[in-house]
Amino acid sequence: MAAKAAIDFVAKLAEKGFRVVRNQFNDDEPDVAEFVLLTKNDDQAGRITTDVAETDGNALNSLDTEIAPSFRRQGLASDFYSAVEEITGKKLKPSPFLSEDGVRFWISRNRAYLEDTHCVIIACTKRLSNKVSKGRRAY
Repeated sequence: MAAKAAIDFVAKLAEKGFRVVRNQFNDDEPDVAEFVLLTKNDDQAGRITTDVAETDGNALNSLDTEIAPSFRRQGLASDFYSAVEEITGKKLKPSPFLSEDGVRFWISRNRAYLEDTHCVIIACTKRLSNKVSKGRRAY
């Protein structure tokens, strides 16, 4: 059986009319950066600020992530995160400081990273998971 081909998320975003721009904060640490998701008209659709993860030097923390309201619920955040991982060659992990929307995103993206990040996040994750498991939609 042939191996599944990797998805090129930068190209996938380009097909949707978006591009990713990296703004480095200093030359010594290229992964401490802001990644901006721009439309073909150069309007900002999203932003991710990264830093080296304290618990794993081969990963990055997503410190501040925002998707403009008109672009939410379209899968752009997931593709944007994957594109940043593709560009940097490092996995993104959640910040220890998440909004409830952020917790919901990371539950669907990679729950294990949430549970590794911070005990406060675990409590919030369990609370949201309980809502989902009882048939109530958490978002």
